[in-house]
Formats: sequence, structure tokens, C-alpha cells
Amino acid sequence: MSRSNQEHLTAQGATLDDFELLAKISQMLTLMDRDHVLEQVIDLSSQVVGAERSSLMLNPEHSEEWNPVFFKRQQDGQVIERLGKDQAIHFARRVIDKGLAGWVVRNKQGVIVADTERDERWIVFPDGTSAARSALCVPFIYDDDVLGVLTLLHSEPNHFTEHHL
Repeated sequence: MSRSNQEHLTAQGATLDDFELLAKISQMLTLMDRDHVLEQVIDLSSQVVGAERSSLMLNPEHSEEWNPVFFKRQQDGQVIERLGKDQAIHFARRVIDKGLAGWVVRNKQGVIVADTERDERWIVFPDGTSAARSALCVPFIYDDDVLGVLTLLHSEPNHFTEHHL
């Protein structure tokens, strides 16, 4: 890529690091191990935006044979956990029904919540453990169907930017 093309891309907000991330994700999509791909997607996405916690949830209403899964990346960046099927289904349905991920599914668009204490789309569930103050939530869309939702969280307000979205 020529220097002038690089400058043009970075002037529009995209950086070479962004393109490297997209190249890694594209490469992973050719892998056959879906769970490994999902773990890598959540890990790389969390790293690139500096998220402290993340979840990747497959839409439980999708008609394919995909089970809803939920991974979370702990603040130390070392733990990725997969919830059991029953627990994942309960969480996914509740969040899609009432939470921010549901808003994203219904509107088919990503969203930044600058401060969770001031945004009515952010719902705190009684058994919730997140101390998130900012959130970035994006849908994975194919043929106008939302297949899943990636939610990235941070404990500080205003952490995420339009560039992250």
C-alpha cells in the first residue's frame, strides 16, 4: 500500500492495526472449529478496544442449529468462560428480551452507551455482576438476520468511541 493510501485511510479513522484485525478475523472465519473462532473474535475485539469484559451471544431465536453461547473475558484478559447450555439460553433470552443486546437485535445496529447509569437501554439485572459504566454492542448480521451480538464493557464512562463502533 502506498504512503498516500495509508495516510488517506488513517485520515478517515481506519488504521493499519484495524485492517490487520480484520485480516485476522477473515482468516479465522475459514477455520472449521466454531468455538475456537468465537473465542478468538471476542479476545481480539476486546483487546483492540480495551474492553474489560465481553460477551458474544448467538441469537437463540435463529433457526440454525447454533446454540446460544456466551463467553466473557475477565479483566485480567486470561479467562474465557463458556456458560452451560441451560444457563446460556436463560441469559440470552433475558438479555434479548429486556437488555441492550435486545435493542441491538431489534434495531439491527450497533450502539455505544457512554454511561450506563444515564441510558435507559442499559438494564441491570438483580443477579448481574458487571460494574460496567460504558458499553459497546454490535450485531452480526447475515441476510438481514441478526445471528449474534457482541457486547464489550468497561468500568469507566465514555470509554468507547465512534471509531470503536
